[in-house]
Amino acid sequence: MPKNKEKEIERYKAMQAYRLELVRATNMFEHAALKPPFILNGGALVVVMALLGAIWKDHGQFAERSLLVYALACWVIGLFFAAIAAASGYQSQFSFLKSRHRELDAEHAKDKGDKNEVRRNLSDKKIEGERGENWRVWAKVCAGLSLLLFLAGVTIGVTALLKSILPVTE
Repeated sequence: MPKNKEKEIERYKAMQAYRLELVRATNMFEHAALKPPFILNGGALVVVMALLGAIWKDHGQFAERSLLVYALACWVIGLFFAAIAAASGYQSQFSFLKSRHRELDAEHAKDKGDKNEVRRNLSDKKIEGERGENWRVWAKVCAGLSLLLFLAGVTIGVTALLKSILPVTE
């Protein structure tokens, strides 16, 4: 085998390994980025319910029920957006995987000399890549909304708890 051909094969193998590692790194990053909205909103719900139980036991009442309902609603809706973000992230990765498969199919068709198949696969690769990017944007938007709802819920929840715990001064 000529040296040029060997270099070409090694370069191709290196490029494929690089692409695979890039997909893995992106996948791990997206998984890590989607965990906090679930943990924060779910944790806030659990903590506030525990605090509410303690306050109810000590005081027999909770002065700011309406505010607390708004805080709980923020966290529940935040969990909903976190779930949508996770589903969108999954769809994004699936579309990128399909895009990668179309690229490999195009290379295989090129080896066979089927120009129409190459064109069709490259067109499908582009469509799937764009679809993956769109899903990724949805995942980011939903994760951001989930985090904003967590912060809104914390603000409202802390206000409600402080108004219930602290004595009213008039």
